[in-house]
Amino acid sequence: NVVDQAINDFSFDIPKSHTKMLLKKEYDKVYKRYSKKYEGSVLKNKMITFLIQKGYDYEDIVEVWEEEN
Repeated sequence: NVVDQAINDFSFDIPKSHTKMLLKKEYDKVYKRYSKKYEGSVLKNKMITFLIQKGYDYEDIVEVWEEEN
């Protein structure tokens, strides 16, 4: 079947740089919203939880947190 072959040949991998760019954009929006209500470790935990629920990797989130703070 041609459709099955096309699906098997297609790469569904998203480049890490693109994912990181999207994460930083989402991080900025969430930080602006959550920093009004929370601070310190509570802020960090809330943001990490939110971003994990959005599908981002924990290691990438922590890396962005350390770069930004």
